[in-house]
Amino acid sequence: MIGCEFVAGCDGDRGASRAAIPGESLTRYSHEFGYAWLTVLAEVPANHQSMMALHPRGFAGQFARGPHASRFYLQCPLDSSMPQWTDERIWDELETRFGEPMATRGRITSTQLVPLRSLVHSPMSHGRLYLLGDAAHIVPPMSAKGMSLALYDAETFANAVIHYQANNHDSALLDGYSSTCLHRVWNYQAFATWWTELIHDAGGGSHRDEFRHQVARADLARLFESGSANRLLSEFIAGLN
Repeated sequence: MIGCEFVAGCDGDRGASRAAIPGESLTRYSHEFGYAWLTVLAEVPANHQSMMALHPRGFAGQFARGPHASRFYLQCPLDSSMPQWTDERIWDELETRFGEPMATRGRITSTQLVPLRSLVHSPMSHGRLYLLGDAAHIVPPMSAKGMSLALYDAETFANAVIHYQANNHDSALLDGYSSTCLHRVWNYQAFATWWTELIHDAGGGSHRDEFRHQVARADLARLFESGSANRLLSEFIAGLN
């Protein structure tokens, strides 16, 4: 048996930390976006560090993974299944959404279907157990903010423990850990929801139409034209890379 004053639960969404907290002590907030990503890792050099496409058939993205590989993303319905996505169909769909032929159709080394969702558990602590990162919250991968939130949780928790030890067991920062982190979490969730819906509601769903597609393109154009918004977009792309 290991004894400790505090436990940092950093074991992800399906770990033991959050499961150890009584269900009545946590509130779960969740949002399902209604579509998934087909993620594809292929032996294809990227012409650009990153490339994204808005298309009536759905979002598509390509991001460099070293000099000889790329990670591709294709928006697809939630009821998609892997057998439907043959290698040939994947390449055909990427060419359609990017609007140009692929320079290389390399070997596809892995594929996975990832439903997009957001999740927050509150509070982020119970007794002397503190939840960090995906154990407490999940943002959709389109926002590229999951790692940033996890690092912020870790820094906030570490500073609170240091303060506790250096100030005669003053627990003020530990007591405020959850509220401090959740303030940032909900701000990031607001950004993640806006950005994800902007990109994906432009196509790929029968409930959307060309009007929504044009609104999304106008929003993106404004991002590139605005200095502050452009910096935000650059941070997002850097996070995906």
